[in-house]
Amino acid sequence: MFVVTVSWEYRVVPAGPVLRFSCVSDLDAFRELSADPASAAAWYFEPIDGLGAASAEVFELVQVSVDSKPRSARYQGAESF
Repeated sequence: MFVVTVSWEYRVVPAGPVLRFSCVSDLDAFRELSADPASAAAWYFEPIDGLGAASAEVFELVQVSVDSKPRSARYQGAESF
């Protein structure tokens, strides 16, 4: 296993007050989230050795900021699709 830190910057006018970042182990859910304008970003993680997208070891949002101002993030657990 390895650790990756991604720094991602882009310009967008959010559709609403909530930015939703998702990590899923289901390709249909990934496609649905990728097309959903309410979803800021979706990642697909193929389950391996009992480790799936719902695990904090797989995906963790460490920091998010809007207009260079840090915003709070909260974990809502795995979504069911």
